[in-house]
Amino acid sequence: MLKELRAKIIDFNNESVLCNNNNDNNVEVDKIISTNETKEDKEPVIKDYRGNQFDLDKFKSTISYMEYVKNNSKNKKVLIHEKVSTFFNSENDLSDKLNELSFKKKWNRLDMYSKKSRIKEYLNRMVEQGEINPLEQEYIQKKLEKMIVEKKLTKNSEIEYDENTGLIKDIPILKTLL
Repeated sequence: MLKELRAKIIDFNNESVLCNNNNDNNVEVDKIISTNETKEDKEPVIKDYRGNQFDLDKFKSTISYMEYVKNNSKNKKVLIHEKVSTFFNSENDLSDKLNELSFKKKWNRLDMYSKKSRIKEYLNRMVEQGEINPLEQEYIQKKLEKMIVEKKLTKNSEIEYDENTGLIKDIPILKTLL
């Protein structure tokens, strides 16, 4: 396909650039005289002849696109082979790694189960530190879980969550529930 296009472009340019003069010799025409006259000079305007520039530009863009696609596919193949695989000794190691990865997201990206488990863990820490009573823990947990289901605790600004450790630092709305 490209060879045919290239041959057509070369044939077209050869036909339009070469012409016969009176002595039957081929002479290359570098410039074509335009019939447009300027208003000031009343002399003919001489323009450079560039051949069929549109077809040449189209050919160049086709070639560059094909090279881009070719290079892109090579890069994808290289990236696939560079992946690192890790092996786990037991199912517990695998489940621990999956749990760890599932909690290392922003608060608004966590699923509902993850949010509920993080809140439960946070409230357990609060009980251990003595900041809330174990009796209040159940009430607060139900209220917070209800707020999650109603999508009232979805923004990152509503809960201070550390995505690196996967732990809740603080829940500002908790002070109003107490």
